[in-house]
Amino acid sequence: MIKKVLFTLSIVMLNFSCSTFYNIALSRMGVYDDTITSQKYLKGDKEVVLFPMHHVGTPLFYEDIRRKVDSMTALGYFFYTEEVKGEGFSDTNIRKLRKVMGTITRGRNLKTILDTINGGKLKSKLKKELVNQPSDEELGVTESNGKNVDATLAEMIQYYEQKNGAIILEKCDFETGVYENTACDEEIDSEKRNDLILDSRNEIILKTLDVDLASYNKIGILYGANHMEGIREGLVVRGFSKIKP
Repeated sequence: MIKKVLFTLSIVMLNFSCSTFYNIALSRMGVYDDTITSQKYLKGDKEVVLFPMHHVGTPLFYEDIRRKVDSMTALGYFFYTEEVKGEGFSDTNIRKLRKVMGTITRGRNLKTILDTINGGKLKSKLKKELVNQPSDEELGVTESNGKNVDATLAEMIQYYEQKNGAIILEKCDFETGVYENTACDEEIDSEKRNDLILDSRNEIILKTLDVDLASYNKIGILYGANHMEGIREGLVVRGFSKIKP
């Protein structure tokens, strides 16, 4: 009986500590924020506003973004959004991406926190209700006030292979489904991975910006928070200055 009680208590404490860990981690990542903190950069009459997005967040967080997109659209802003484009999503390219990444997920909404944290058992222990990032349209970005500015998967693979050589797939790369963990036992080069996932796509954003600023004076960039540092650096190189809130 005593052993049974101790076992039960240990399970309760384990669940408690896991939920506490996840809540602390999610808080530090900003996932529990109810508002988004934007950053504005100016160069003459040109304005660029950065929105560091989370692909999972609170309903209030996304409602705050929707309100800001709506009010800024009325002021003449044009928006860039993130999502790797569908061209080039062949089985081979997805497996090549997984070989670089180690593991990949379906789409930008990750579906991680809501559906896979401890098999969903911790969902009730999360500090706040969380939802996957809504579609661009649900956030107020349509063809009339914005566009998807991102790479295709084929472009990403081409970028990587031009810099680092061909990605060679082995027998172990085909032993599991593309969205499952790879059966290959190899170390991932985090520097090359980050260059592909962040730097290559930031370059697309900045090059698009160079062209579009001839047509738009105000551009808002809704992109993952991890991209912001590289985009900020690119803006500064182009002569933009951050404006204090």
